[in-house]
Amino acid sequence: MKSTSYYSFPFLLLIFISFNVRAGNDFSIPEDFSKELSISNKQNIQSAPDVPPLLPETLSNGGKEYKGLAKVTFVLKTPENTPTNSAIYLSGTFDEWSGGGNDKYKFNKTSANTYELSIEEDAGSVLQFKVTRGSWDSGEVDERGRRIGNRVLYIRNKPLHIQLVVNKWNDKSDEKENTDAGYWNTSIPDYQDNSARPKIKLNGIQAVIISSLDDYQDQGATALNFEGEDISSKIITNGLPVNNNSGDYIITYSLTDSKGREASPISRLLRVLGNTPVSYSLRPVGTSGSHLGYIEQLPTNYGKKPKKLYPLFIYHHGAGGEASSMDLTRRTSLFELSNWWGGGTARIAMRGNWNTDSSLIVLSPQRSYFETDVQRIDAFVDYAIKNYQVDPKRIYMGGFSAGGYVSWEYAINYPDKVAAIIPMSGGVLPKSASNICNAKNVSVWAFHSTVDKSVDVMEAENTIRTYNNCQPIKKAKLTLFDNVGHASHQQVLELEGMFNYLDAGDPFDENIYTWMMKQNNY
Repeated sequence: MKSTSYYSFPFLLLIFISFNVRAGNDFSIPEDFSKELSISNKQNIQSAPDVPPLLPETLSNGGKEYKGLAKVTFVLKTPENTPTNSAIYLSGTFDEWSGGGNDKYKFNKTSANTYELSIEEDAGSVLQFKVTRGSWDSGEVDERGRRIGNRVLYIRNKPLHIQLVVNKWNDKSDEKENTDAGYWNTSIPDYQDNSARPKIKLNGIQAVIISSLDDYQDQGATALNFEGEDISSKIITNGLPVNNNSGDYIITYSLTDSKGREASPISRLLRVLGNTPVSYSLRPVGTSGSHLGYIEQLPTNYGKKPKKLYPLFIYHHGAGGEASSMDLTRRTSLFELSNWWGGGTARIAMRGNWNTDSSLIVLSPQRSYFETDVQRIDAFVDYAIKNYQVDPKRIYMGGFSAGGYVSWEYAINYPDKVAAIIPMSGGVLPKSASNICNAKNVSVWAFHSTVDKSVDVMEAENTIRTYNNCQPIKKAKLTLFDNVGHASHQQVLELEGMFNYLDAGDPFDENIYTWMMKQNNY
């Protein structure tokens, strides 16, 4: 069946992510030591080739109408307290949110707490759904026993294999306090040079690639206090993997000296190779040196050449995706952020459609609060440049709705640290509108729907008009749609919008990722 309307039962959580990063801390203690520590000491490096992570035909049908049926296979994991003989269903737009009971959408049990369901649906349709045990009284809820937003799935013209996890059942759990409550209040790290603080440098390279943990011996780090004395014995190491599972691991080295002064933490990426490349990793607060949790997407070849620098795209989510708004545990909050419709590039990666042969790094931070705190964003930028092989002249930022406003806010306040922004369904905050010309050296490509009921298209049009009156180096572009409302961002990131844009705006005639990676502020 075709289901292209957006049914909000009980609510549809729209999220978006983006982010940006910057460099530049030269330390003043022993010269040879400070040179190795310096974030800005990235010279004589190779630029990574610019292969786009997505092509227009990957998730679209070339602008043509989808035809026929597509097979979708769901593999479901349920909580351990799921009754043994439970009948488990999908329920959603396709069964008028009945709560379950239709055998077509009934899962088959394959093993303890594991179920599978295969269905065929119209290519081009959009499914919204949840999992139940036959009624909404026994439907799925989040890890704290609260209702969740609708799951959303786009059906394309190829088979899909979807992993689902139910955290808890409504009738089997009471609403609980968040055991990780308050983690979003982590203080902002200070990456500025301060000669009184101890300094840490890595021993060896920043990224290590191995086939097995049996092949790995951590080289650790070295630390000096402000007097140049070796205090490496005080370094605390976190993040070493405890098993041989493949994946990308962040090992963080931190230190507090005898006078209570903290060094700026530094990290090493350890990649344990598996059968397939890592498409994304969740980085909750406390598992890295960042004050924000984030989702990480790295190229397959990342780390193979220690001096190669990569372009970075920071993606900002929309309102509702803030850590304090979700009020979930640190890891689950990131998972939900990436999994919901509107999850940006992370959602593309979760569904196996992101080409990791691309040179583009994507970091999608989860902001703490709805209120834009551009200083926290800038600290994340500094964190990324310090801890990843990022080209500081090729940093890009984009976002949906509130994330679009964040992107503009950052470009206005830190124009030398971002090469391009891609605001989607957003504009400029009134407090910053008079300073928009600060960003006249930043490349801008904005996207908006003419039928947006949340942020009127006139706001985007006025923003671009004002910006272009600043006589920027490159005239800003604004591409318009009318096939969807406020949430037009995902068709931009998935490139399907290349076949749906209006002639009234600038044409969506170039792969957005190709355009992005052409921009720089050298």
